[in-house]
Amino acid sequence: MTDLKTLGDVKAPKDFADRLLAHVGVADSYARFDTVLGPVYVAWNPRGSRIS
Repeated sequence: MTDLKTLGDVKAPKDFADRLLAHVGVADSYARFDTVLGPVYVAWNPRGSRIS
């Protein structure tokens, strides 16, 4: 029982919710790439991808 009491002190990684939602298909996944022209972001989901 002591182990269960300390479980509430454990924090999920900062981006856990975003990654989980993207994995189940209800949010976009994205990646940032630094280029000579500046940052490029690529987002994708089960329906395809987009670049901005």
